[in-house]
Amino acid sequence: MNWLELFGWLGSAVLVWSLLQTRILRLRAFNLVGCLILIGYNATLRVWPMVGLNVVLAVINVWYLRRMLATRHDEATYQVVEVGVHDQFLAHTLRVHAADIARFNPGFHWPPADDQPAGAARRSAFLVVRADEVVGVVLAHAEAHDVAQIDLDYVTQRFRDFTPGEFVYRRSRLFTDRGFRRVVSPPGMVAPYYHRLGFRRTGDAYSSTCRSPPDPSTTGDGAGGARIHHRAQWAQMRVRRRGPPVGGVGGVRRGRARESRACRATGANWPWSGSWSC
Repeated sequence: MNWLELFGWLGSAVLVWSLLQTRILRLRAFNLVGCLILIGYNATLRVWPMVGLNVVLAVINVWYLRRMLATRHDEATYQVVEVGVHDQFLAHTLRVHAADIARFNPGFHWPPADDQPAGAARRSAFLVVRADEVVGVVLAHAEAHDVAQIDLDYVTQRFRDFTPGEFVYRRSRLFTDRGFRRVVSPPGMVAPYYHRLGFRRTGDAYSSTCRSPPDPSTTGDGAGGARIHHRAQWAQMRVRRRGPPVGGVGGVRRGRARESRACRATGANWPWSGSWSC
């Protein structure tokens, strides 16, 4: 077996491996890699029908990957639906994914111990949906000092390469309208993603300070003002993802200048802050 045959077997193996992926983003990415390898292999052997097939499959994968990556932070694609803590569909969703939930949230139990009318009034439940498909579940309850403690932040396997729970935290009034000033992630959660949303680590959990969003009338009119506000939020988060400014006064100045440029690009003025709008 020469190197060319090994190259062809490698492409076939990657293609088969891609079909075993439960995460839709990884499936498309591995499938694209396998197609590219097989394009090179079949082109070398001049098997043009197979070259044409894999070119078409590669284009399809690129189209879907571009679409998924372009809409991963799009509120028009992912929506948050609040449900009752005793909602039957919520209970069904938790039962169906119980084993997977236990893997990433080993301390989670449902229903909670205070499953009484008074306790239910202190809890909130949200489903993150994409069209008619549930892609995530966020459960929270009220703690002292205006703290919203997240009990569960779960993403289904198909969408685990994304962070649909972020839409619950981006929808500012879901927490601020309830009087919360701080949100704390589930303690002991496996593979948390909150640092990507601007949360700060505190022990084995992450926390963020809530702020009421600015009045759209100060940033624009109606829906346009709301869009500017959300672009400003993401400009701030992109700056934070690059890390805190370093290098003394010069580093701080460069960090502020970088943030200012990002905010000007959104058409809004956003102050430097360590909190994420909840």
